[in-house]
Amino acid sequence: MTTPRAALALLLLAAASAGAALLAPQPEPAPADAPRPIRPAAPSPLRHALISPALALRVTRVLSLGPDGARVPGDDGVVVTVPAPEILALAPAELAAGAPLGFPPLAPAALRPASTPPGAPRGAAERELERLAPVQGPLPPGEGDGGEEGRDGGAPDPGPEAANAPAPEAALLDLRLVDGRLYPGRPALAERPDADTVVWAHPTLGTLRFSIDEVASITPGGVLPPRPAASEGDMVRLANGDTLRGLVEEIGPTVSVLPEGAAAPVSLAMDRVTWLTLANEPAAPRGAVVWLADGTAAGVDGVSVSGGRAELRVSGAEHAASGVPGPRLVSVPATEVRALVLDAARLRALASLRVAEQAPALARRRPLALIPPADPGAPLFAGDLELPGPMSVAWELPAGAARLAGWLVLPEDALEWGDCEVAVEVVSASDGSVDPVFAARLNAEAPRVRVEADLPRGGAGQRLRVTLGAGAHGPIQDRVLLRGMLLRVD
Repeated sequence: MTTPRAALALLLLAAASAGAALLAPQPEPAPADAPRPIRPAAPSPLRHALISPALALRVTRVLSLGPDGARVPGDDGVVVTVPAPEILALAPAELAAGAPLGFPPLAPAALRPASTPPGAPRGAAERELERLAPVQGPLPPGEGDGGEEGRDGGAPDPGPEAANAPAPEAALLDLRLVDGRLYPGRPALAERPDADTVVWAHPTLGTLRFSIDEVASITPGGVLPPRPAASEGDMVRLANGDTLRGLVEEIGPTVSVLPEGAAAPVSLAMDRVTWLTLANEPAAPRGAVVWLADGTAAGVDGVSVSGGRAELRVSGAEHAASGVPGPRLVSVPATEVRALVLDAARLRALASLRVAEQAPALARRRPLALIPPADPGAPLFAGDLELPGPMSVAWELPAGAARLAGWLVLPEDALEWGDCEVAVEVVSASDGSVDPVFAARLNAEAPRVRVEADLPRGGAGQRLRVTLGAGAHGPIQDRVLLRGMLLRVD
């Protein structure tokens, strides 16, 4: 069976055999879809929101997590166990208050961490979070949050894989896979070189191995790449501003690229590459995924939390002693864990679904825009979606989508005049019939509304449609964020 990457290689070789000359890369102006800088990851919160199968949220401290469930402080201070079947995921506690899971995008020249000065004014969502989950008193003995020094007060053991981690002075790159997983690090030398395998050195998880067919992009840390169409082939942006289009054949400390019309590949040191994107087809995430405070979104075969430490059974790892791929146990402070989905196929983010159609109510309105999340892998893949004005947008629902939950938010800079109606519906693929799911009015009196609703069961091809209609003041400042929108898939 011919893979899409193999077919692309055959097309490029055919063009070369027809007499096409090797073309020197030509400078081109920065396209409108050039990489967008985003704010680096925020520190991991000490509190999490447990997400139940009903997609209800419970803000608490997770003292331990294992096959039987999660141990958390009860309302009376006594530790209780939430059974494993009642937990779909752990989310940042901000989600329970409708607060952003990240930060707004930065200006292009400002790729650096942001800080909030002491005494800075807090938004309504942050105040609501304090009301929902005030900082609790002392925890039971031995149930601390751990922190950087771990349970016993000493520095955590880096383990034998630390030797494979990139040097502290090396600028980290973001390796993003087609299913949304993200690994900051650097390309590494392979013990057994294989053009179809990307060997990656992660500062915490050690050496990882991925198929080149799994790779979506490699960019500087904290940058969102453009997404090439399959017909465009792979793209490599060089440090001098030139762009190569063609087929990326190998990724490592040296990148091998077969440009369009070329008879032979060219080799480039990774230091000469600003970013690269591969035209591999997107894939739905599966299995367990954990998000760490450094922006990592890693696939894991298992997670346990105890004594302030999180034990991650990392997928795609390579053992330092043998170089043999296989799951490896990595220990990190529990406070480094921002979020965890136990089965990504069962909990899908609306932001990860394909937009099937969109239609502005007014011709002058721009289309839907995805707000870049604070880190390259927004927790739970649930980055904010923005409806910038009266319009309707429809997403293709995965088969088995049974329940929807999230927030409708009127941004704080739209409170003066914003007043709008939002309707959520499911549209049948077979006959176009419409089933209402949820409706709400947003204005300064009610700027945030929680959505939790069952979805009507139907056949394949159903769509979730969200319509934003103008309210009392017309379309002025009628702008809505769909925040932390999640779907349970049965």
